[in-house]
Amino acid sequence: MKKIFTDSEKWDDLWFRGLNPQCKIIYIYLCDMSDHAGVWEMDYERFEMHTKLGLSFEQFKSYLWVLRDKVQLIPDNKYWIKNYINFQYSKGINKKHRVFDPVFRSIEKHNLPITQVDVKIIEEDAWKPIVDAWNEILPMLSAPRTISKPRVAAMNRLLKDKIDYKDLFNKVSKSDYLIGKSETKWKASFDWVLKPANIIKVQEGNYESTKNVRSYEYE
Repeated sequence: MKKIFTDSEKWDDLWFRGLNPQCKIIYIYLCDMSDHAGVWEMDYERFEMHTKLGLSFEQFKSYLWVLRDKVQLIPDNKYWIKNYINFQYSKGINKKHRVFDPVFRSIEKHNLPITQVDVKIIEEDAWKPIVDAWNEILPMLSAPRTISKPRVAAMNRLLKDKIDYKDLFNKVSKSDYLIGKSETKWKASFDWVLKPANIIKVQEGNYESTKNVRSYEYE
């Protein structure tokens, strides 16, 4: 048994107001009976036993289809309330706290198609290996002394895009231009390297030491 939050304002929501009574009951039932991540396993008989709506199975399935924008069919005949995690855990979910273990177990078990955009997953130290790699591979460049929100966002983007940051930093280390050995004496900064446009340039070899890099490339 679990206790959940409910949104009393849904009764004034245009989407909810537009549903017929049967759809409203089905949606509320799924919210109440789903697991900690909002996953509900199809159990039509139990639904009918609880609600006494007298719907046929086909009617029940058709009403679930009406709810498709909010409730997604996933493998193994289960349904997932897409905004459930965000609503129930508005401050985010954190793997460091055991209270969220059932949520993460369900996410992994059902391979829920979520991203950092869909769900706020708090991984406070996820960026630390990136900073450590920078300091190890690029000791000739300034180390990031503070971890600001923009820097955390940049590092999270690096992880989200599955960029091999060690390979990226190694490419930077092999560029005379980026590490200050060229005529310009300019050196790349941590923030500069993590900019998406610059990541692509480094990955594509625009700053290889064998190339004639123009002085304004760093601007």
